[in-house]
Amino acid sequence: MKVLAILTRFKHHGEHSGYKQILRYIKPTFELGINEDDGSEVGVLKSKYQWLFEWQSFRFRNHVDIVHVMYGEDYLRFSPYLFRRIPVVATFHQPAASLEREISRGDLRGKVGRLTHLFTKNRFDKLSAAIVTEKSQKLVLSKVMDEDKIYVIPLGVHLSHFVEAAQGFVLDGLKQNPNQIVTIGNWLRDWDMYRAVVKQCKITHPDWEFHLVNRRIERPLRDELNSLGVIFHDNISDQNLKKLIYSSSVHFLPVLEASGNNALFESLALGCRIVLTDVFKGDFFIENPAVMLHPKGDTDNTIDILKSIMVLSEIEKEKVSDLCRSVSKKYDWKEVANRTLEVYKSLLKK
Repeated sequence: MKVLAILTRFKHHGEHSGYKQILRYIKPTFELGINEDDGSEVGVLKSKYQWLFEWQSFRFRNHVDIVHVMYGEDYLRFSPYLFRRIPVVATFHQPAASLEREISRGDLRGKVGRLTHLFTKNRFDKLSAAIVTEKSQKLVLSKVMDEDKIYVIPLGVHLSHFVEAAQGFVLDGLKQNPNQIVTIGNWLRDWDMYRAVVKQCKITHPDWEFHLVNRRIERPLRDELNSLGVIFHDNISDQNLKKLIYSSSVHFLPVLEASGNNALFESLALGCRIVLTDVFKGDFFIENPAVMLHPKGDTDNTIDILKSIMVLSEIEKEKVSDLCRSVSKKYDWKEVANRTLEVYKSLLKK
């Protein structure tokens, strides 16, 4: 099976994270797209209008069996029309609300983006298959394409890498800090909720340590959080990040919207429990107690959930950590790739 993959290799995902991990198992024959890992330049036009890579990919039409647009929000515009005789699969990573905007308005980066969206607004229905990472995305996408062609396949984790790291921490005698709460990332984070929780906990739970891994937070908010005692990690190594997650009692993830999240799966693989905003109407694919959902905008309830974790005994916390690591096994990138390959095979049988 010869696969053409169109995607971005994001530098901030590092060596062991991100959707590019799936390539280690799918092993595409051809790959196109922006590669931030090697620092290669693609030019201003391709950076702004990434679907220009679709036209470049057309030269492979006689050499591939499947075209997989791995970041549908960025790259999908013409592929279903260019490859009429070859199955085209697109994966969508952005949350349901963002996906709905993509379907209704497309790329709004300039007049060219709006124009191409108008010409190809039926592109979703023309896909052979679509892959989304959670159910609410499927509900949105099913408005514009056959539901039977939409597959829910969550993101994955480079399991062996993080399991090996955890085993090393055990040998080194690294212990969990019972008062440590870590938060990672910047995209679609609910900073109002985070600020409110930290501010209240400074009074009610002054022994709790809030650690924030973030390089892009705006200076006024950073200064305010600093004054509340938040410990920042804006230039942390990959190894130290894993140590920070492993030694934390909980990974607190307040979000405005969400679908897949690399940091969530990696935390589970390291045995760190997740407290995540319920933007899924209570229907998240990883169940309590590995992932506990907190109500959006409800500070008191969120703190109660955090407290229910922080007061657990060391033995109880270790049991939950074991459960988190066990849950993460279902999301090894190898398993995610196998499910994706099954989609390919089903299309080639038609």
